[in-house]
Amino acid sequence: IISLVEKSEKRLTYLHNEYHWTFLDTSVKLEKISKAHCIIISVQDDFTQIIVEQLAKLDVNWEGKHVFHCSGILPSSILSPLKKLGALTASLHPIYSFSLDPRENNHFDKVWFSVEGENKTKDFVYQYFKSRKNQIIKVNEDQKRAIHLACVFSANFLVGLTALSYQILQ
Repeated sequence: IISLVEKSEKRLTYLHNEYHWTFLDTSVKLEKISKAHCIIISVQDDFTQIIVEQLAKLDVNWEGKHVFHCSGILPSSILSPLKKLGALTASLHPIYSFSLDPRENNHFDKVWFSVEGENKTKDFVYQYFKSRKNQIIKVNEDQKRAIHLACVFSANFLVGLTALSYQILQ
């Protein structure tokens, strides 16, 4: 890892104090983006396009860099400003609800991922994660939306039904 950009001062302090990570940054650094082979945009959906547009304005050679976003609902085409600059793009969606506390994310080797985008980039992801024993599902844009909807139903509705059941039992 070359850089992990964290905007929250509280979270940045926590990560630094708890893990002593030396790759934490408060902003995107041009020299680190230039060195990176793979860039993962993992932000709230509403901010993905803003981040992509900011990255596209940087004086960086994007040729051959793999750029992913982790949104379950947004298509890989949201990365088109970077694709036009030569980046290899895809949506890499973990089918997992991550905790803000990294210590609670101890099942990463069991996480399934859907990947949607350029075939060359999907193949790169497939090979990387297969070596880690993760399950990779290569999907098109319509399949991606269906998987995301199914995940929303199974995760959110199950939790809601469990909470409601608990209240009834009380």
